[in-house]
Amino acid sequence: MVAEQEYKYRGTIKQLSKKDPANYLITCDEAREWYGCDARLPVDLMPEEAEVGDTITFSLTETADGTPVTKWVEKYKAKEKRKAVAMADENMYIGIVKKKSVKDPSCFLIECDEAKEGYSFPVKMSEEEKPANVEVGDTITFSVGEKGKSDNPQPWAIHVENADDPTGGSNKRKKVKAKLDGEGEGEVKFWSEEAALAAVEAMHATWVENLQIGCFASEHSDRTVVVTGLPVDMSSFMLKRAFSMCEPTMAFRTDINDMQGSARGEVRMGTPESAVAALALDGGIIEASKVGVKLDESECDTLHITGLGDRCKQFALRDAFGQFGDVTRAKVIEVDEYGNEKGKGNDKGGGKGKGKTGQGHVVGDIRFEDWDGAEAALALNDSILWGSTLRVEVDAKAANGEKVKIFGLPFGCTTQALRKHFEQTDHPIVFCQIQERKGKGKGNAKAAW
Repeated sequence: MVAEQEYKYRGTIKQLSKKDPANYLITCDEAREWYGCDARLPVDLMPEEAEVGDTITFSLTETADGTPVTKWVEKYKAKEKRKAVAMADENMYIGIVKKKSVKDPSCFLIECDEAKEGYSFPVKMSEEEKPANVEVGDTITFSVGEKGKSDNPQPWAIHVENADDPTGGSNKRKKVKAKLDGEGEGEVKFWSEEAALAAVEAMHATWVENLQIGCFASEHSDRTVVVTGLPVDMSSFMLKRAFSMCEPTMAFRTDINDMQGSARGEVRMGTPESAVAALALDGGIIEASKVGVKLDESECDTLHITGLGDRCKQFALRDAFGQFGDVTRAKVIEVDEYGNEKGKGNDKGGGKGKGKTGQGHVVGDIRFEDWDGAEAALALNDSILWGSTLRVEVDAKAANGEKVKIFGLPFGCTTQALRKHFEQTDHPIVFCQIQERKGKGKGNAKAAW
C-alpha cells in the first residue's frame, strides 16, 4: 500500500520502452513536468488486471540518474459514471464554456467539477452540440454522454442549452461586463512548489494596473499559479514582469494568444506513425505560441515546427510531442532579424568574410564545502539531466579540490535543476552556476545548438 504522505499521480500506461524493455512508459503530464521525462513502470510491478492503455494511480521514487520509477501502483478504478440517456433532473449539470480544445479545435472544453467527477478526462462539447446562442464564456446546462473505452470513457456534453437564455439570445452583456471588471486570466510557472506557494501568498489580492487580482494554486501542477482578474489588454510579458519579485520561469495569458514566436524547431519521433499522429499539434499552442507543424519531405519521422516563442526550450518541445510517442531528438532553432539561424555567420554586418558556425555548449560549476563533496559528485559522471548525458570533472584550478565542472548540460537548464541533481551526493553545495559558452566564428556567429 502507498503511504499516506506519498504523493499519488494518475497516468496512462503508454507502451513498453524500446530502450529498456524491462520497463513500461507512463504518460502523466504532472510527473513529466517535474522530472522532464516519462515515468517508468517496471514489468514486475505491472498490476495483473492492468494492460497497455489503462489508467493507473502510482507514487514515484528516483533512480541514481534522476529517472522517475514507480514505487507503488494500482489500476485506477473510476467511480460509477453518470449516463445521459434519461433527462431526469439529477442528470443535468451547469457549466461554463471555457475555450476551444488545442488538441481538437472542433470541440470546446466545459468547466464543471460535478460533471467531471469520476472521469479522467475533461468534459467536451462538439460543434454539432453547441447551440447558435452559446459562445465561449457562456453558462450552459447539459447532460453527459460517453465516448471511447468502456473502462475509461471521455465525457461529452449533450442536450446543451444557454443557461441564461435557453430560448434564443446570447450572454454577451454579461461577458462585456466581466471584461470591464478585469476578467483576464493567466498562468505563472515556477521551478518549485515552494516558490509557487510563496507567490500565491505574496501576490493574492494585490493590485495590478488598478485591478485587484486573485492568485491560486493550479489543480494540474504544483509549480503553477493561476491568476484571475487581470486587465484584458495585459500582455504575457507584462504578466511575468508583474510577478518578477517572485522569480517566475514563464508567464502567459490563457484566454488569448498574444505571443507570436519567430523561433523554429525540429523534432524526431521514434516512428513515422507517431510523427504523423503529432501533426495534430499543427495550429495548436506550445508555450503560449500558436505553432505550425509539418512533416519533413525526406525523413518521414521528422517534424518541422514554426512559430515557437523566443523563450521556448528543448524540454517544452519534448513535453508537447511526447504525448504522441517517443521523442528521440528535439531542437529549438533561434533566428535573427534576417531569418537566418543564430550561430551561423552571414555577410550582413561587421564580420569579415564568411561566418562560421559557433560551437556553443553549456558548462556548470559547483563548489562543495570540501573535497569529499567533489569526489562524491564524480559518481554522477554519465548521469542524465533533462535528457542529456553529463561529464563531471574536478576543476583543476580549485586550490582545495572542492569544485567540479559539469559538461554537456542541455541549453535552457537552470541552476535550480543542476543543484537539485547534485544534491543527491548528500554533501552541502555552497555555490552553483551555469555558463553558456559561445564558439569562435567570424561574422555574426553565436553559439549554436
